[in-house]
Amino acid sequence: MKIQHLCPLHRATEKLTDDTRKCFRDTFYRLAKNSHHKSESEFLEDRTRYRNQKTELETNSIDRAVANLTVNKMESNMRNMHPPKMR
Repeated sequence: MKIQHLCPLHRATEKLTDDTRKCFRDTFYRLAKNSHHKSESEFLEDRTRYRNQKTELETNSIDRAVANLTVNKMESNMRNMHPPKMR
């Protein structure tokens, strides 16, 4: 990924409060953790390990809204992208 693509993201995240950034971080963490299937023993192990953490382990409606906004915007941007020209 080129730096020019990360600059707008960096500028946008600078405008967020610390609490909002943490909310997004936790959301993406939960979505990533829940995106693959686990065996029952792995699930119980994670539950035990993270029991004392403040981060929620289960996805919620906010997580799904953030994921939908992120993915839908990305998909619409990709539809509008043109393939690179060959030299």
